[in-house]
Amino acid sequence: MTDFNRAQGDRILIEDGHAWTIEQTGADAVIHVGDATMVLVGVNAASLTGDWIGTA
Repeated sequence: MTDFNRAQGDRILIEDGHAWTIEQTGADAVIHVGDATMVLVGVNAASLTGDWIGTA
């Protein structure tokens, strides 16, 4: 994802019951949910606090 902006209200929703992890890889935050991966290009993982991710 190249335009994720938490300050503008962007959030990530994952299906309830799925575990996720996040790591910093270079300049990008990388989210792992099972076998799926989402890259937040240019986002610092440490800046993702509070309600940026939730379940639906």
